[in-house]
Amino acid sequence: MLTTHDLANQPLSLTVSDDHHHGVETVTVCAGAQGAVTMTCSCRQYIAQNWCRHLVDLACMRLRDCGITDPDIDARFEEIVAGTALEIAGNDADHRLAMVAHHAGRVDQARAGGPSRDAMESLALAARDLAEAAEAASDALRRFTRRAAGAID
Repeated sequence: MLTTHDLANQPLSLTVSDDHHHGVETVTVCAGAQGAVTMTCSCRQYIAQNWCRHLVDLACMRLRDCGITDPDIDARFEEIVAGTALEIAGNDADHRLAMVAHHAGRVDQARAGGPSRDAMESLALAARDLAEAAEAASDALRRFTRRAAGAID
């Protein structure tokens, strides 16, 4: 007979919608020793880069956005991930990716302004901000990737 402790340590498989909601991917989540959590995904981006938007969204507890509507799975996922270093790293990566998107929009807006001196100054400032945001996002994704692989400090 399985105990509650045994159940919590069993891998949880989630079926999530892909980026275009045309197909599905499988995410596996498992609690490890000392609060470590591992998450993997079957999508192409995860296979190529060891992270994907699915994992970031799930670490940020946006299960409904990923097509997870079963309350039992939701509760089990929360037991495994909530309050862990993975959740914190996921929120940080999510924030940093949002900042990259924001500054990329500023670059696009400044480029549309034409070749005036003011537009070039705006473009230079937006490009610097984008470069800083991209570097911070890269660092955050590196930390998130380590956490999703079960690393602990």
